[in-house]
Amino acid sequence: MTFRSRKLVVGAAVVASVGAAGAVVVETANPTVKPAPVKTQLAGVTNAASARSATTPTVIWGASKAPARHRIRPNLKGTPAAGILIDATTGQVMWSKNAYERRPIASLTKMMNALVAVNLAKPDKRIRISNYAASVGGSTVGGLPAGGTMRVGSLLRGMLIVSGNDAANALADALGPARRRFVARMNAHAHTMRLRCTHFTSPEGLSEGNRSCAHDLALIAKAILANPTLRSTVSKKWDTIERGRNGHKLLRNRNPLMQRNYPGITGIKTGHTISAGWCLVASATRGSRRLISVVLAQDERAWQTQRLLDAGFRALKR
Repeated sequence: MTFRSRKLVVGAAVVASVGAAGAVVVETANPTVKPAPVKTQLAGVTNAASARSATTPTVIWGASKAPARHRIRPNLKGTPAAGILIDATTGQVMWSKNAYERRPIASLTKMMNALVAVNLAKPDKRIRISNYAASVGGSTVGGLPAGGTMRVGSLLRGMLIVSGNDAANALADALGPARRRFVARMNAHAHTMRLRCTHFTSPEGLSEGNRSCAHDLALIAKAILANPTLRSTVSKKWDTIERGRNGHKLLRNRNPLMQRNYPGITGIKTGHTISAGWCLVASATRGSRRLISVVLAQDERAWQTQRLLDAGFRALKR
């Protein structure tokens, strides 16, 4: 590959185990000047290895385009405001639209809440339910015991499976401690991941100040799937959580692709407010390949996402 003479920032990669990332900058030589022999090396890197790396494209997860045969032009009946489709196996982008446009994200916010919560507490840890969390409105688990305790794992399931605003605020109040500090932790985690479009003002997504973009949401989804607890949670069509001392409550996943048993669906999160529209971050597997899709607005029943995933899996067979 021949590079033009300029500085090229090739992107950022998430280290899912710790939620960190780094940017790689490639300095290219002036094509009109014969490069001088390399005299200094990074430890353990030979001249031959350096020469190969200078001519081999670096694939950056979520930033590099897929080979032409794997890029798609999906027949989407509506018009998503923004979106992206990524081959999670290679990290290459198969389709995108306005991937770096900042938009309201509604309950997609809860993905970052979950990443922060699992870093602060183990699923079996019991935390106290604040009065505010037990009384919050909108989409809720319902019946959280104000002043009582619940396990973190139960609240994670309530937050991710049925998009419980009460569960999200219970985690934030107890683990922040307090919602303001927890939201600060969410923003710090986004900064650590080098997310370029993302900022939070609430732990659940009701605030219109919560913003992100399709590209960043795909990276957050990648981190969700890299965590065994969260990966298992978002893939459940049905689950239960404790309710009081002796009872349990049945949870049904709000993801429309889960509800209609879309082949290979493994999550991840729905979101909706008037300003954000109907949003969905989804993942699905076929054989050894996994796709991650993000569709922002105009996807109430996930038909856009389904067409996107269908086209992606067909392309991978080419």
